[in-house]
Amino acid sequence: MISGPFAGLKDSEEGKEQYDAVEPEFVITNLRGEIRDDVFARLNRTADGSGPITAMQMYAAGGRVFVTTFRLHSYGDNKWASQLLDAIIDYTMSSNFSPKYDWHIREE
Repeated sequence: MISGPFAGLKDSEEGKEQYDAVEPEFVITNLRGEIRDDVFARLNRTADGSGPITAMQMYAAGGRVFVTTFRLHSYGDNKWASQLLDAIIDYTMSSNFSPKYDWHIREE
């Protein structure tokens, strides 16, 4: 099921080249105790729904955070980058932006 900022995005074959331009080169791994509702995108999702994370939300340092590894530097020039970043901004400004995962930053 597609949720969060990805729920309203349209998928089409004509946008494949533009989508490829935002595909993540990096992923989020080794996240202990992740909460599935807070993970919105994974790269190479496995049959059990796991895999490296490419977009998620969390609490960190007392605030709500949206983290993604999608390459959005072509905002304005790339349809997918523009739609995705706009959707992320809209989502994080909505009442639906309510992370459950609390990432405890270790203070040194």
